[in-house]
Amino acid sequence: MTKVIDINEIDIENVTDKLLQAVLICLFTDAEAEDGEMPAYAQRQAGGWWGDDVETVIKGKQTKFSWGSKLWMLSRAKMTPDEAGTASLLVEECLSPLVEAGFIAENTVTTELRGSQLIITVPLEHETYEIKGIE
Repeated sequence: MTKVIDINEIDIENVTDKLLQAVLICLFTDAEAEDGEMPAYAQRQAGGWWGDDVETVIKGKQTKFSWGSKLWMLSRAKMTPDEAGTASLLVEECLSPLVEAGFIAENTVTTELRGSQLIITVPLEHETYEIKGIE
């Protein structure tokens, strides 16, 4: 069964599934972006969180990663197939710590453009979540 989550209506404090909380934090915490990564329309836009770097041990290996995504860079873009492709790469990148830790299976999270809205489908151990509200 798939549960639909609208990011415009959710309060993360009410999410009881801890892994889903981690997924939402990875997706919707603004990771810091370098100037060269910014699309033309987002140049000179302040964004991202400078404190998003986390250093921890995953599977016995010291690892440093960015806790968040760069999806915020697309907030001013019209969600076209090209932007949806970029979003897919950003989603994959931001969820990689959860994949590396074995919480999410590799290559299972999908993105799909429906009209002007990006849908992210995340299959977790006991439930599949369809996250909508990214336009």
